[in-house]
Amino acid sequence: MTGSVSVTSKGLRAVAAFARDRGVDPLPIVEAAGLDASVLADSDRRITREQWSAVWHDIADALDDPALALHVATWLPFGTFDVMDYLAITADTVGHALERVAAYFRLIHDRTEVEIVRVGDEQVVRHRLLDDTCDASRFSAEFAFACYVVRFRRATGTDWTPHEIRFAHSGPDDPSIYEALFGCPVRFDEPENECVLDDALLDTPLKRADPLLNEVLQRHAEQLMEQLPDSSRLSDVVRQQVHEAMSAGDPSIENVARRLGMSTRTLQRRLRDESVTYNELVDEMRRDMATDLLRDPSMAISEVAFLLGFSDPSAFHRAFRRWTGTTPGEFRRELIAS
Repeated sequence: MTGSVSVTSKGLRAVAAFARDRGVDPLPIVEAAGLDASVLADSDRRITREQWSAVWHDIADALDDPALALHVATWLPFGTFDVMDYLAITADTVGHALERVAAYFRLIHDRTEVEIVRVGDEQVVRHRLLDDTCDASRFSAEFAFACYVVRFRRATGTDWTPHEIRFAHSGPDDPSIYEALFGCPVRFDEPENECVLDDALLDTPLKRADPLLNEVLQRHAEQLMEQLPDSSRLSDVVRQQVHEAMSAGDPSIENVARRLGMSTRTLQRRLRDESVTYNELVDEMRRDMATDLLRDPSMAISEVAFLLGFSDPSAFHRAFRRWTGTTPGEFRRELIAS
């Protein structure tokens, strides 16, 4: 049983900015996917793969652009993916840059596997979405391979061109736009998403290589990886979403299920598979947030109760006594005394 997969909002913010640049307001599309406007301003936000896919699909439809991923990758400013962009650009060769991308791709999408394997005389970069439950692989693979080609051409100052691109999904009636961007044969309905290279392409040096900075960035990427939620447990992702929903004033299961891109019934069933209920998670989050908020002496207890979604202070008092064996006032006085 795997949980709800999380994806960085950076790619979603990029396609939303591209849509706005092309005259389409992305906000209604983002909201239709169960997200709020704040996601477009928060580069550290994690969203579900279903939400990411829904936004890409709807923007592609709104722009009538079946090759949207290629166009966004070409338009995308350098630095959009912050640590990942600079990790790649400061490596000494394209091959080492791809190794960094493969090692830390979980920062972008925590259930995508990027691997570099030798097949005969060629090196193959494979892009595979694990446990795929929605039609996200098309945009994900096209966007990733287009970013590689566009960025490595700029970073090497050469016409860096793969030998062949292979996609697992079906292609358009006219693939010429793909071949024009990649500069090589592009095949669809293949067993894997693959970018085929030779050793010379991997050994191409990067103009902005900086070994010392690259080492620092690797250490920073390791720290960021440790902070990611465990994608194998839905309950961990739900806790994060409950915290955000509670701060926004609506921690209802209907709201959180919508934010996760699934039905209320599906959310309840998947949590039962992990031997936990939604109400238990909310109760746990309220307890932890209550003890944190009560440490601020400037915040009234009634205000804490309101922020946690209690209908009145007496309900909060009863819940807090159940959690801790004491009242909020007694808890605060003990903190002050100590």
